Amino acid sequence: MSLSERAQPPTSLDRTPVVPLADKDRDYFYVICGHKNPDPDSVCSAIGYAELKYLQHPDVPRGPNVVGRRPKWAACRCGESNARIDAILKRFGVEDPPLYSSITPRLKHIMTMAKQIVLTYKGTTCAEVMQIMERCGHHILPVIDPEKVTGRPFTGICGAISFDSLGLHFLPRPGDLHSLKRVTTSVDNIVRSLNAKASVQP
Repeated sequence: MSLSERAQPPTSLDRTPVVPLADKDRDYFYVICGHKNPDPDSVCSAIGYAELKYLQHPDVPRGPNVVGRRPKWAACRCGESNARIDAILKRFGVEDPPLYSSITPRLKHIMTMAKQIVLTYKGTTCAEVMQIMERCGHHILPVIDPEKVTGRPFTGICGAISFDSLGLHFLPRPGDLHSLKRVTTSVDNIVRSLNAKASVQP
């Protein structure tokens, strides 16, 4: 038997452990990227990590699937490619990952077909928004202005509110430790937030 006919030792990819996919990850897809103005390291790392996830979860199909009709793990780049990146990818026969000008979550990324669309309305109190988030499991909700809703789908959207942005209302601003004592609200909102009843109307 010649040296070339002998069994080759397993590579590190052959020894990649299979990891069960957590239940919380089954309804989501992931975009993997490096830093802005990418260099070869950031692009190749994103491609390699996406490939690693598929090796760890061989039961997950590659390419678009039922989760929002997107790949489960997709590498991307946050900036234009360059000659060095193109040369490396061409050398290994890998396509240039798609360009994402922004990775800020959008409504279509969060409210997938597998989940019920959950929203809130302009004028909803912070306490009510947090209760909605706790019930539905979303950390960001679209905000609808009832006065701008028409018969067409997705009209009246005036913004979004996230769990992080709510935190800014409950933490004092740097250099202004007394800012929490100043609250702009109404008696009706306070009554709704406390689930109380006003004995005297203003």
